[in-house]
Amino acid sequence: LSIIQSADFSPAFLSETGENNLNVINRAEDAELSPVFVDWLEITYPRLFKANNDYLRFSPPENSVGKRIKFTIENFTAPEILLFKKDISHIEGGIVKSVIDSLENLTYSVSFEDSIVSSGTEYIAVSEKGIFSPDSIKNIPFPGSFYFANRAKNIIIIPVDSFMTDIERLVRFRETKNIKSAVIRLCDIYNEFGYGIPGPEPIQKFLSWAYRTWKPAPETVLLVGSGTYNRKKMSEGNLIPAPIYHTTKFGGAASDNVYALLDGNDNSPDIAVGRFPVVNLSELENIVDKTIEYWQHEKEPWQNKYCLIAAGGHSNAFLEQAEEFIHRDINHSLSPIRHYLTTAKGVRYLKDTEDLLAAFNSGLFYVNFRGHGGGAVWSDGRTFTLEDVPLLKNKDKYPIITSMTCFTADYSSSRSCLGKSLLVSREKGAVGFWGATGVGWIWNDYFLLTEFFNIFNKKPEMSAARLFMTAKRNLLKKYSGSIAVSDVYQYTYLGDPCLSFCMPKDTADADLLVRAVSDTVRVIGNSKPGQNFINIEIAGDDFSACASFDTSVSTTNWSIQVPLPDSLKLNAKNGGVRIWQAVQGSDKSSNIFLPFSISTVYFDSIETVPARIIPNKKFKISILTDAQNSVKEMWCKIISPGTDSSLMKIDKGRRFITEKELGPYDYNAQVNIRFFIRDKNDTYKSDLFVIKVPGRPDLMVNGTGLKADDVVYLYADITNNGDLAADSVIVKFTNSDFNFSAYDTVSVGPYKTERSKVVFSPVPQKLSFEVFIDPGSLIEENNEDNNNKKFGLIPTVFNISPSKGTIAGGENDTVGINNVGFCYIPPGIPNQDNCLIINKYYDENTNTSAVKFSFIKDAQIPATVIINFDSSADKDKYTIYRLDRKSGQWIFCNTNRTGEFVYSKNVIIPGIFTAMSHTDEEPPCVEVQVNGQPFASGSYVPENPKISIILEDSSGVNFSTGKIQIVLDDEPVSISEITIPDTVADARRIPVMFNPVLDPGEHKIVVKAEDINGNFITTEPIILVVATKFQLKFLGNHPNPFSPYRENTIFAYTLTSTAEKVSLKIYTVAGRLLAKFEDPFMCGADYHEIEWDGCSSDGQKLANGVYFFILEAVSGKERETVRGKIAIIQ
Repeated sequence: LSIIQSADFSPAFLSETGENNLNVINRAEDAELSPVFVDWLEITYPRLFKANNDYLRFSPPENSVGKRIKFTIENFTAPEILLFKKDISHIEGGIVKSVIDSLENLTYSVSFEDSIVSSGTEYIAVSEKGIFSPDSIKNIPFPGSFYFANRAKNIIIIPVDSFMTDIERLVRFRETKNIKSAVIRLCDIYNEFGYGIPGPEPIQKFLSWAYRTWKPAPETVLLVGSGTYNRKKMSEGNLIPAPIYHTTKFGGAASDNVYALLDGNDNSPDIAVGRFPVVNLSELENIVDKTIEYWQHEKEPWQNKYCLIAAGGHSNAFLEQAEEFIHRDINHSLSPIRHYLTTAKGVRYLKDTEDLLAAFNSGLFYVNFRGHGGGAVWSDGRTFTLEDVPLLKNKDKYPIITSMTCFTADYSSSRSCLGKSLLVSREKGAVGFWGATGVGWIWNDYFLLTEFFNIFNKKPEMSAARLFMTAKRNLLKKYSGSIAVSDVYQYTYLGDPCLSFCMPKDTADADLLVRAVSDTVRVIGNSKPGQNFINIEIAGDDFSACASFDTSVSTTNWSIQVPLPDSLKLNAKNGGVRIWQAVQGSDKSSNIFLPFSISTVYFDSIETVPARIIPNKKFKISILTDAQNSVKEMWCKIISPGTDSSLMKIDKGRRFITEKELGPYDYNAQVNIRFFIRDKNDTYKSDLFVIKVPGRPDLMVNGTGLKADDVVYLYADITNNGDLAADSVIVKFTNSDFNFSAYDTVSVGPYKTERSKVVFSPVPQKLSFEVFIDPGSLIEENNEDNNNKKFGLIPTVFNISPSKGTIAGGENDTVGINNVGFCYIPPGIPNQDNCLIINKYYDENTNTSAVKFSFIKDAQIPATVIINFDSSADKDKYTIYRLDRKSGQWIFCNTNRTGEFVYSKNVIIPGIFTAMSHTDEEPPCVEVQVNGQPFASGSYVPENPKISIILEDSSGVNFSTGKIQIVLDDEPVSISEITIPDTVADARRIPVMFNPVLDPGEHKIVVKAEDINGNFITTEPIILVVATKFQLKFLGNHPNPFSPYRENTIFAYTLTSTAEKVSLKIYTVAGRLLAKFEDPFMCGADYHEIEWDGCSSDGQKLANGVYFFILEAVSGKERETVRGKIAIIQ
């Protein structure tokens, strides 16, 4: 898609009086996936210099640069007209005239002159009637960083102002749970970290600042307000903007993960982020109510149930993944409910929408969806849609949901999504929702969910948002592809990030009296004092409940006989008893899963002694067993490899252990075992059990490169893909070109990666290395063919030290990257050891390629910067420039040339540099104004003049620190006494303010300035005269006599100091007042002119004759008066 930045239109475009429409058309094939956002439109067109509603913004005519132009703007309805050079200065001295048209309508015009330096010059003329005034002005205290520092908590809440009341309600409730939150208003963040400008950047800056400075560092953040990455909508309020990340294949997707990237430059989140995607108070109230209810709800058996939804069309991939999660990843103490939707044959657990609504309504602590879907729907078969949400009746039984499919958490879309709808719905739906704002992936979403379940089982007490954050971190440790990174950015949590799953966190104290069962099982247990509520489920070999019983006990020891359902006895070989237990009034619950065998013998929980078999060492085997009849004899038989056997004896309780040690077996051996029991009736054998002997370590080189912290080092990431740890592994780095070799030692656990690194002083050229793991073959491995790796690199980091400056190969020398840039720092300049980083840099604002020099540790060091060229470049035309990050300008640096290089000495780094050519040889123009009026050297000024110095240059003025200087009476003026803007709209025109206090007498000012190309100007001395006393010096009026039909007459005078009032009055010989001129602009200490057109105050032309005038100036008690005559001749 081509973006139009500027275009020419036919004048016919503005042919209609009033409104004219301009349409911007997106011609992308799929406009839904290729949105275009109109930032702004500005139309420049020729028109008359005629004010509209007492206002006109205008530019000089074409081809005016270098000329002095007179402007006359008409059609003002009031004579108080203000003139401005846009973004530069206030223009004073404009001549205002009254204009009476043929219909005797009275209007006013204003005239002024200016020298045009740039074609981009703009002006504004406005009367007092055309100036907008605020309805009210309110003093709002600015918070400042101290405000934020005093609110340091490990939980941050960021709301918009209109949501403060309900958020305070949530905060007060959290405090009852001993959870302290820092509530930081969004507007305060914008003011402190974004200059008051909305956007995601200030929020990320604040969170990064808090993460670095608060003790303890914040762990979670809650964003209260829906969001969008369309910044046009920020003005609508109630929005916390959504950062956008360019995901693989789909493209831009909303990503709150950007707010979590606070430490380093990786993609791994550092803080858990949650969001309430609300747009009004009603939605927020619903979420807060549900969140508080979730915290307060008493413990009930539904909090032990979860539902896995899988919808896969003809493919069973999603269903197979769900079964893996149930059998392999999720704790069997939790009760699964399956909801599968597929057209494939032979699939159990097929259910419809009604079944899913019933499951929701009965209560689930967790729900997961895997399958095809969209923002408003689960599955192609529309298992659950936005239309189904209002049908839910699960008040007080709200789950946390993971939705591993497309767009269901896309809160930034103009259309609603399932995640938001389930969250904001009143007294129904969900209390937390983790889903994608972009497209889902069949396998990468599976990998991400697997990482979630791994940490979910280990740390069930962790908040849901932190579980999701940890899952993302662990995913990136294993998978580095672009899809994995996209998943990390697009999966977003909607809900309170402090909430944890309401499932049991403790293990119940219960057991089965016998685990070899037929018709019934007896459960025995211990409870805490008080009324204990117990739910007992009988589960089949698929771990789903096939029977459920509720009971309560008040004794601390209890025993319950539970019958087995016929369906279980007929269809399964194994089963289990799942127990949920809670004490009345307690905020804790517990659970356990007790497996059993539906036969006369039960075998389970095989173990070895030692717990981890040592290859080629003997070991014993133990197993948990039960028999309905007493055991006469039990033995263990090795089926393969080889044959071996041992009788078994009681070890502890119902656990038997082999009488003798078995083995030994080599690395990676798979030992197949059966157990046999003989009772009074028969002999029974177990299913086949398998024990794997750990394999040897398998070491390989993964990532390699050159990095720096306190010093530059080579590194190699050593991965162990074996079952056993590899301790004290020697790693050797070599470079044959420089006869370099260095060693490091690392220890790598099984299926772990550790970084090996050696100190290295690079030279500025392409380098080749080889890494050897265990070069002496001291460690036995599965595969030693992957123990070395060759790699090449071009160094971008170099050591520096106080004694050697920049270091190449251990000695002081120039360092850098060929065809990019070099740097040289002599010995004795740095004050500490440091590392210099050199990178390519591209300035998007000016489309300029450059080189960036920076340090690992903060430093400001003078250096020589060198840019080299290919042989085709004409280096004599090029000069080194430095990017001023504050102004965005490229600033000239003093440049030398030699060979194929241009270089600049004694520039301060860090910095960004490039080489450019220019043809500009003209220094800036300097215009001086005093009290808003043009000033001529030698004129009078008051004792405290307001001096404006306007610097103009067609290339741009260099207004970086120290480049603009003012010398007053041969003494440089301190930079603290000069006002230079931090930023400007157009660097070609820079206003500088200077307000000295002057003694009576003559003073001189010299201005020194340069443009961005290094063209320098030192002005001739500008003389300012401060009078010893107040005087009005009348210089005459010309012409006199005059003819109003041909010309006007001008009264000229000079004031030696500022007057409080100046007036010019015209009288007849009889003493009748005809015209009067009074204006504050007439009172400054300087030269003035008053132009009279020979008309009376009511606009009537005066007749021939002689008239009198009185020019009067008042300053305090002093009054100066000039009287004279003037003649009109037609």
